[in-house]
Amino acid sequence: VHWFLESEELHHNVSIGIIQSNQSLVLQHVMRSSSGRYTCMASNSMGTATSESEHLMVKYAPVCSKGQRTLYGGGKHQPVNVTCQVDAHPPAAVFNWAFNTSTEMYDIAESKYKS
Repeated sequence: VHWFLESEELHHNVSIGIIQSNQSLVLQHVMRSSSGRYTCMASNSMGTATSESEHLMVKYAPVCSKGQRTLYGGGKHQPVNVTCQVDAHPPAAVFNWAFNTSTEMYDIAESKYKS
């Protein structure tokens, strides 16, 4: 029996948490990169068969999207358009904003921004 994640073969490796035993696949230390479609393939002298895929979705806390801009400038009392994009599963439902100076951080009231 051979196991695949998104068509890439998985190999038994206890140190990284991939355990193949008989007809079972055990995943330990699951993380975001463990998400995807899993299939197994079995062969004997009569031929080869591949299973239907099983989709695994790993839940994880919001993290800033790659390439997220982190520094903005603006004039005093002038509006600034700041964009926040995050990756999360399930999708992020609540955003909170704060203004960070070199000495203090101020929470921004919900009435002052749009999500």
